[in-house]
Amino acid sequence: TVSSFRFLYTPRDFLLTMLPRNSLLRVLFIYAVAVFSALPAILAMVVALITQPRKFLRRKKRTSPPANVTDPNYTHVFKNANGLQFHTVTYGKRDATPDPKRRKKLMLCLHGFPEFWYSWRFQMKEFHRDYHVVAVDMRGYGDSDKPAGRAQYTQAILSRDVVGLIAALGYDSCILMAHDWGGIVAWDVAYRYPQVLDRLIIFNSPNPRCFVRQSGWSQFRKSWYIFFFHLPWLPELMMCADDYKPIGSSFKGRKIGLVRRRDEFSSQDVEAYKYAFSRPGAATAAINYYRNIFYTDRLPKGKCQVKTLVLWGLEDNALEFKLNDGIKSEVADVTLVPIEKCSHWSPIDAPEEANEHIRKWLSTH
Repeated sequence: TVSSFRFLYTPRDFLLTMLPRNSLLRVLFIYAVAVFSALPAILAMVVALITQPRKFLRRKKRTSPPANVTDPNYTHVFKNANGLQFHTVTYGKRDATPDPKRRKKLMLCLHGFPEFWYSWRFQMKEFHRDYHVVAVDMRGYGDSDKPAGRAQYTQAILSRDVVGLIAALGYDSCILMAHDWGGIVAWDVAYRYPQVLDRLIIFNSPNPRCFVRQSGWSQFRKSWYIFFFHLPWLPELMMCADDYKPIGSSFKGRKIGLVRRRDEFSSQDVEAYKYAFSRPGAATAAINYYRNIFYTDRLPKGKCQVKTLVLWGLEDNALEFKLNDGIKSEVADVTLVPIEKCSHWSPIDAPEEANEHIRKWLSTH
């Protein structure tokens, strides 16, 4: 039963080997799984749209970011990479040392869904004195460019964005720190472009091979949205419903929200994420990441050779901790650190503990 379920849950290998990449049959297969897995959510949307249409469709117009993201301690710079303009942010004084041998090492931070650079605020403040910490709005998010079309958000393109950003920032390599979708991209970079990574730090994002091997029924129930997001326009409608209510619920809700710092996550913080997600084209761009999952090329053979730290909030209701089983067979040098009483949003839910683990690990690796 489990093996047959995995065939349904991770149809990527079947799709890549049996169905042509752009065939109608492949599209229909993906849509069928999407409708099956997300039927309760679709029905709930229909009911809400019929019973409370004005509430469901309401949107607040946001023309300027809230004060917490315009703090003068943050420096905002746009960088050109891989044919796009990316919004990058640093904290504190800029490292003006021209000598590459004396300047701080680059620590590049990749956020997840539905986030933006602001999710790295605690790490930026902690590590900026020792590293050149740069948080970026990934392709399609926040104030970075948002090219139209699903084909602009493939794994291959996203990984090339990272390689291009490292070069655009004036470096040959970096410490790459990533969470959620940023982690998916970071794992891919580690396998395909290990030469540009000095170290890899992952928050709650499973190694892709472990994910395929360890997924079961319980993970399927938690990951229904991955399939739902393959459908056209319905996911955007859901994420933007009732003035982007799902954005706030992601962080403040009891089901999937923060555990330790739920009360500290302010209404202004919620507003910051809503502002970023409400930028024109951002919702579709962010969801397009998911729409390419079953169109991803296979990883290169062999273990990941980049030294890796994986930090995992154990109260993650989106991704199970057991997805890390077997990770030492996939990564040559990996340290796995579980964090108690911490949600999926580990960089902002347990920042002090996570930062302490990072600093200790970097000092010994």
